[in-house]
Amino acid sequence: MTPISRVLNSSAGTAACRASLAAINQCLTHLRAIPYQYSPQWKTPQQVNSDPVADCKGKAILLYAIMRAKGATHVRFVIGKHHVADQRTHAWLEWDTTSGTYLLDPTFNTTIERVGDYDSDMYLPQYAYNGANKYRATYYRPSYASMVASN
Repeated sequence: MTPISRVLNSSAGTAACRASLAAINQCLTHLRAIPYQYSPQWKTPQQVNSDPVADCKGKAILLYAIMRAKGATHVRFVIGKHHVADQRTHAWLEWDTTSGTYLLDPTFNTTIERVGDYDSDMYLPQYAYNGANKYRATYYRPSYASMVASN
């Protein structure tokens, strides 16, 4: 994560260019159009912009950088499971606003969703990064616990 630490620790831009839902939706549509290809290394926003392909963490970090530059605050970079049965992790953003918390996934979603407006077996956070702060998320999914126990 070293190459993107500076992005995660960036300060928000000026209030004159505040992030709006419409602007973020446009960014999501653009990022979703970038073909997916997994990369074992963390790419900077500049690398994602110049490469023809990107993975979920690259797309999410680029969106994070765009949002911070547009003045968005209370944005978290999240690593977790897209679906409870997934073997690999996935990356997305969560954004707290006065009108609620939004889930921003530039890999799978082309529009903003409110946290909780999707299947409860989806978007299970494990780690979250909010600036210099790192968090380990905990969650309990009875359906997942029973699924693991039965296998």
